[in-house]
Parts: sequence; C-alpha cells; structure tokens
Amino acid sequence: MKGWALAFLAVTVLLGLLLRAEFVTGWLAAHDLQFTHLRHAHSHLGFWGVLTLVWWAVARRENATLVSRAGVAFYLACSAVVGTLFAFLGYRALTGALSGVMAAFWLMTSWRQFRMRLPASWLDATPPAMLMATLLVPVVALTARKDPAFSRSLAHVFIGGLMLTGFLPVAWAALRVPRRQPVWLYLILAESLAAFMAFPEHMNIVGAVMGAGFSVVLVQNLVGARLPMHLRITWLGLPVMVALWVIFPFFRGDPWRVAGIHFMVLGAMLPSFQHALVPDVPFGIRLAYQVTLWPMLGSIVAPLVLPWSGWPSVAAVTAGGFVFVVVAAVMVLLARRVGGGRAPQVVTSSTL
Repeated sequence: MKGWALAFLAVTVLLGLLLRAEFVTGWLAAHDLQFTHLRHAHSHLGFWGVLTLVWWAVARRENATLVSRAGVAFYLACSAVVGTLFAFLGYRALTGALSGVMAAFWLMTSWRQFRMRLPASWLDATPPAMLMATLLVPVVALTARKDPAFSRSLAHVFIGGLMLTGFLPVAWAALRVPRRQPVWLYLILAESLAAFMAFPEHMNIVGAVMGAGFSVVLVQNLVGARLPMHLRITWLGLPVMVALWVIFPFFRGDPWRVAGIHFMVLGAMLPSFQHALVPDVPFGIRLAYQVTLWPMLGSIVAPLVLPWSGWPSVAAVTAGGFVFVVVAAVMVLLARRVGGGRAPQVVTSSTL
C-alpha cells in the first residue's frame, strides 16, 4: 500500500510538472487539454491518492484498521478513475457523483476511527476535520455558477482547512509528536486561519489573533517533540510563514498561498511520513529531494519579485523532474525491500 501511495505521488508530481511547463511551452493548449481540469486532477489525486492512504497507514500503525483490503482496492480504483476523469472533464455531474463516493470513504473511516477510541494523539483531529471538509464541498459546488470568485475562495478554504486540520495532524501523529492542547482548540485556530487566508481582503484583528494562536500551538508542540533536526527546522518554518502572512499584506496573494500549501505538503508532511513509515531511505536520496524541492517552491513566487522571463517555470520543471526521479527511486527501494523477503512485521506494521 505504501507503494500505491508513492505511485499516486509520482502521478501527482507529473501533473504538477505539466502545469508548470504550460507557462513556457503551451503544450496543453496545443493538445486541447484544459489547464484547470489538470489542476483539479493534480490536487484531488494529492489528497485522495496520497494523503488519505497515509492517514490510514498511520492509523493502522496504531492498531486501527480503518478499511478492509477489499475496501482499499475499491478506493484505489475509484481514485484512479476519478483522477483521470477530472483531468479530461473537470467538474461535471459524473465527477461530482464519484467525488461523493470518495467523501463517503472519508466519513466512514472517520466514524470508524472515532468509535475505536484510540489513545489520545493528533489523529483525534482527523475525523472532525474530514466532516468539516466534506460539508464544505456542496457549498463550493452550489456557488460555482452564481459567484465563481466566491466559490474559488471557498475551495481554498476547503484545501487549506483540509491540510491544516486533517493531514497536518496525521503527520504529527506519524512522528508521535505529543499533543499539548485540546483538539477543539487546534481545530478552531487552524480552520479560522484557513478561512482568513482564503479571504485576505477581510483580514482583521481576529485573523491576526487566530494566526498568532495557531503559530503558538505549533511552536509549543514542536519544541518539546523528539524530532530530527531537519524536520524540526522545516516544521518551524510554518509559523514563520504564518507570521509573515499576518504582518505583511505582500505575502497574502495567491502565489504565496499556493507556495505555502506545497511547502506544507512537500516540504514538511512527506519527509515526516518518509521518516516514520519508510525510515531506511538512503541519505543521498533524501538530500536530493530537499535540494531540488526548494527551487521548485521558489519558482512559484519568483515572478512576484523578479522580472518575468519564463525561467522560473523552466527551473520548476527541471527541479520537479528531479523530485519525480527521487520518488521513483523510493518506489524501487520499497519494491526491493518487500520482494527481498524481509521480516513480514517490518513491512506490514505500517502498511496502508
């Protein structure tokens, strides 16, 4: 199952490369492919095909099997089909209906985890987070025709809230970061921050307080956690980014928001999941990932601060290509480990 998550990650990265390359090559338009459709497929495969599977993996490591093998197989098939349809059709009745199936999996597994009464951890935040995200989806869909700009901002609330309230806690649970605050407090701060980031024109003292409170919660939990230095430094970058967003309006634009989400997922979450679930990745591969990731992230905001000449997208595609190679190398490493006859308990203890 970790192999499936990596496979979806590879596809998601490839779609991201195609989206970046479009700014330079115009390849998508030349082949009658819609940029927005591929962007929907890119984001949906990321949280359906990668992050959801890792959530189930971390829960299983805590002796909570949220989905049967048959259920996982059905979910994988649905993820692949819906992702493909999004790439070619975008939001249509069919993709909307199939998205409902995916949301049903979220709700079902959230309810199952809630009933299991696991020992207190950051996983406690995921069930209510998935419920909030699922309830927001129909609102985004219903407002799309009447007010596309408002619907798009709501979609940003959905994505930002899902990452902050749903999957960031999964990463901390994977790292076994102790939870020092009640779940409800964290959820209120994180979801409020996501809302203010999606509607920066309404930024006020309440948004500043929520951002500051969220940053304090992050720092309090990270300072006392037993983490490798590189992960601690990376995660502490998140409250720094929030502080910049609160203080300086310059950092509230769409490119900074997109770069921030990619930093959170690619820079902090994925290395955390790798450390917890696939710990024997060689140092050289991990270093190559980090070295190539930052130019890709920087290229998202480069046009805001540097004269536009097309080179940031070229740099993003080049660096992203190396990220894809690193992901593929980890997939090969994992396949060899599984096929090499290592002890079953090592392979299955954190299997998705």
